[in-house]
Amino acid sequence: MDTGSRRSDRRRAWSDRMSDRSSRSDTSNRTRYSRLKTRLRAMVFSKTFGGPIEEKVCYENTYKMEPEEEGKFSTRKCQQIIYGILESYLSGKEYNGKTFPHLTKTLADLIKERVKSSGLSRYKIVSYVTVVEKREQGLNHASRCLWDDSSDNFASAIFETPTFFVVGNVYATYYE
Repeated sequence: MDTGSRRSDRRRAWSDRMSDRSSRSDTSNRTRYSRLKTRLRAMVFSKTFGGPIEEKVCYENTYKMEPEEEGKFSTRKCQQIIYGILESYLSGKEYNGKTFPHLTKTLADLIKERVKSSGLSRYKIVSYVTVVEKREQGLNHASRCLWDDSSDNFASAIFETPTFFVVGNVYATYYE
């Protein structure tokens, strides 16, 4: 009996040790697994998007409710930008219904980028270009916006040739 009780004691001790190990190994396996998963995600992300993972920079709110005087939207400056782009790209061209839709999108993007790079900060810019072929017709062009008169504004310029005319509009709304 003495040997049988020793064996059962040994078995109990062995099973207790194994249960301790398994609970420890479960925890360590989970942490190893989560680390491995994070590394794999980073590797897949860097291979898919061609670079290391960059942390997103978060800025604190400034609570500026109005733009600074030197950073305000200038209608005159914007009109010059719009007219200059329309003139440089469209002077001497004939109206073509197949190529002009793509050209108007390109012009609107170019106008938006030039206005943004003119020194405006904290403004959202919307650029809109309309091309109309001249065929002795009339045209009414209207727009409505909901905004703050003290900080938001718009600019518009018209470029005309013998076969078509173009209206370029830019709307600038201050982003708080």
